[in-house]
Parts: sequence; structure tokens; C-alpha cells
Amino acid sequence: MAGALAVGEEREAPRELGDIGQAAVVEEGVDRLLDMSRTVVNVTGDLTAAVLLSPERRARVAEAQAGRAAARRRAGFERLSRALRAEIRDK
Repeated sequence: MAGALAVGEEREAPRELGDIGQAAVVEEGVDRLLDMSRTVVNVTGDLTAAVLLSPERRARVAEAQAGRAAARRRAGFERLSRALRAEIRDK
């Protein structure tokens, strides 16, 4: 790719452009850093979404929710059972 700079490589502004050319070279360097930062944010977001939306993760979440629901039902039955035993004992 013609005109592309490697990281850390510097390009001299043509002398005939003066300060405007030097400002353009500085702007290119700043733009490259900003572009790399945007890429990091995009890749991180894509990877996070892939993990959160993966079928395996959804299956694990559903399994955990089902386990918690079963535990709540068992706890409810145990409370009911204790209450009924206490009522029968008190009669």
C-alpha cells in the first residue's frame, strides 16, 4: 500500500509546504492513534457480544435459573411441611 506508514515510522513534510505540511504529518499520526483506539473498542465489543450471546452461555444460564427455581420450590415445600407438622402436633 503506497504511502502507508509502519508504526513508529516518520514521514518528513515536503519543505515547500512549510508549516501546513508539518501540521498534516502530525495530524496523520494522531489520526492513526485514534483509529487504532477505535479498532480496539470495536473488537472488544464484538468479542463481548459473542460471549454473551453464545448458545452455550444461554444454555448454562437457563440451567442455573432452573436450578434456582427448583431450590425455591423445595424450600417452599419444606416450609409448608413444617407448618403442617406443627399444626398437626398442636391439635
